[in-house]
Amino acid sequence: MSTICPYCGVGCKLKIKDNKIFPDNYITNKGMMCVKGATLLDTIDSGRILHPLQDMKEISWSKATEIISTKFRKFYKKDKNSLGIYIGAQIPTEDQYLAVKLGKGYIGTPNFDSNVRLCMASAAYALKYSFGDPSPTASYDEIERAETFFLVGVNPASSFPVLWNRIISSRKRNGGKIIVIDPILTDTASQADIYIKIKPGRDIILLIAVYIKSYAWKVFK
Repeated sequence: MSTICPYCGVGCKLKIKDNKIFPDNYITNKGMMCVKGATLLDTIDSGRILHPLQDMKEISWSKATEIISTKFRKFYKKDKNSLGIYIGAQIPTEDQYLAVKLGKGYIGTPNFDSNVRLCMASAAYALKYSFGDPSPTASYDEIERAETFFLVGVNPASSFPVLWNRIISSRKRNGGKIIVIDPILTDTASQADIYIKIKPGRDIILLIAVYIKSYAWKVFK
């Protein structure tokens, strides 16, 4: 069976056979796998809650559904706008669609949100404002050709290990440089060719200075 690792945003493809996990040769992970994906089955099987709990006591799914629907009806009769639904970014797209249908379509509450708004919405707005499109401007293939990596406030060595391995391989192959801007000496910063430690909140000032100098020196034509 093939699946996609649910942990980070890299989207590594994995194979499961005989209750063991193996990396698949996919466009994102190129046959690589980090410790998060390798221990996925152990994580799922270790202390996972398999049934609904009320006051830390196991109850049936029908009982849990009844409790939730009763709570929903109570607030709906009072004011449907008092209901809100908040979901995570790691659930499948189909589940997100159903959650939206439940909240906005069936219940009728406009209060629907996700951590995607806090995580990606600001970047999407900046991309659309700068380039006219909210889509990311780089692809995995471009990592293989890159000669310079400019990382600001991110720690892919810990957060995206497979992606970080591809960056390290690209640096070695292309003779490139990794520049890291971060207040903290992270795992990524410790492996950088150039590490600039700034005070928290000063990244905008630094980036504006880089832009002004780049414009003056006509770095980007």
